[in-house]
This record gives sequence, structure tokens and C-alpha cells, in this order.
Amino acid sequence: MRRTTRARRTQVARVQGTSRPETSEQVLVAQELELHGLATEPLVPAGRTASSAVLRGVDEQGHDLVVRVLRLPPGRRGRELRQRAQVLRELETAGVVAVRAVLDLAGEYLAVVMDLVEGVDLGVLLAARGSLTRGEAATLLQEVAAGLARLHEAGIVHGDVCPANIMVTTGGHGVLVDLMGAPTQTGTPGWAAPEQDRGGNATLATDVYSLAAVLRSCAQGTLALQARLHAVVDDALSADPARRPSAAELASRAEELGRPRPLELPQEALLQATALRGQLAVPTRTKPARRRP
Repeated sequence: MRRTTRARRTQVARVQGTSRPETSEQVLVAQELELHGLATEPLVPAGRTASSAVLRGVDEQGHDLVVRVLRLPPGRRGRELRQRAQVLRELETAGVVAVRAVLDLAGEYLAVVMDLVEGVDLGVLLAARGSLTRGEAATLLQEVAAGLARLHEAGIVHGDVCPANIMVTTGGHGVLVDLMGAPTQTGTPGWAAPEQDRGGNATLATDVYSLAAVLRSCAQGTLALQARLHAVVDDALSADPARRPSAAELASRAEELGRPRPLELPQEALLQATALRGQLAVPTRTKPARRRP
């Protein structure tokens, strides 16, 4: 979203703590973003995972950015991650967060610059509301499955489709995020496909299973939606990956759930309280399970 005034950008930066000492990632990324004309505001730490740091900034037009800084592993895995980022850079589609730029940094670091998706993740929304309506579930299926299908067409497996990695925008639309995972990761417990739980790699079919599991969770206590979802996504939850439909096929079934309508976000105070409680949740992108000899 575009900021209308520099004063507002400064206020947000203060709230997020730009007065803290800059990290090495911030220095590296800030230099490259300025060189490429991508950002004019100080970068703000916004989180860290086991394999990357997440920063926030503002570009020259006043649009909010998210920058994920990864330290590339040596050899083939590092080359695969760089190639994945470049493919995502060329992919422009609804339902998937937009990658603006991919920057090679010193010391085998890679910066992936993305648009900030303003809204809440689906997990927070469901915790606050309990379930979706049929029309909202239709929108979620249509948009996220279509975005997943475009990833698959480009040869990208998401690997961790779960409520925490689906953002619901302030306009009520679904967007897949966290795109730089590894096929060797086993996803999030409760959403991962059975073969991932057994230590298998992520595949197109595991993505479809996970999305179907997410949709199923959107109908807690709503019998009418539960019945429709059973009819629409049951085969996507098959234990046999070969029996699952493609993401594109799943997207084509969206209107069987109902007439699509934007997802409604609850009051901001309720969402904030729910998000704070959710900070104790199990993290996504778990490490691969060890295979038994």
C-alpha cells in the first residue's frame, strides 16, 4: 500500500524501532536497494527464521516492501534457491505475493524483495472468527489454488501451504506467501501430506493436499460448508498422491462451494489479540524427519 505522506512513513518507522543498531544484513541490503533505486527509507528488522532475516522498507514511490535475506548454502542447493527466486521474479499472478527484485549480495547472501501484503494470515482470521462462509471459502479456493497452479506451471513447489502462509488482504483476498522454502522440508504438522510426515519431499501433490486440509479447517462448526467441502476437496485429501487433482483442477471447482465473495476481517482489536495469542503456535517450515534405516 502506498503511503500518502513522508510523515506517516517516519511515524511507522519509529514505532517499528529504526533507532536500533543496523545488522549486517540491513547494511548489505540497504546499499543494494539504494543502488537499484528500490528503497529510500531505513530498513527495519521484521523477523528472523533459521535460514533468513526479514526486513521492511519503503520504495521511492512510497510502497511498502518486505526483503527476505537468505544466506545461500554451498553447491547445488544454493544454485537451486537462486534459480527459484529468479523464476518467482518473472511470475506475476494473483494469489501469490509479488517478487519485485532478486539481488545478489556479498558473502553468498541473496535478497528477495517482495511487496508487503497488508492484512492478516488465515490462521489469525480463523482463530478470531471460527469459520468462513461458503462464498468466502469459494474465494479462498479460487484465488489460492489458482496461484498455486501458476507456481506449479513454473516448476515451483511451495512445500508449506498452511494458514500461516496464506495472507488475507484488507480487501478480502487470499495470497500465498513464504515462497522460498525447500522441497526437502516437511511442512507444518497438521497441514502436511502423509508422505511428508513420513519424511518425503514436498511435491505438487503435497501442495494440493495441504491446501485441501486448509480449506477443510475453514468449516469448523458449519455443517453446510463441511458437506460442500467434502464433495469438492475429498479426493485432494487422498492418501494416494496419484489420486489427487491438480491445483488448477481444484481451482476450477470453487463455484461449487458458492458464489465467491471477499473474506471479511473482524474488528482490528480482536485480530490483534488473536495474533498475540498465536505467537505461541508451532512454527512452520519444520526440519525433515529422519528416515529410519
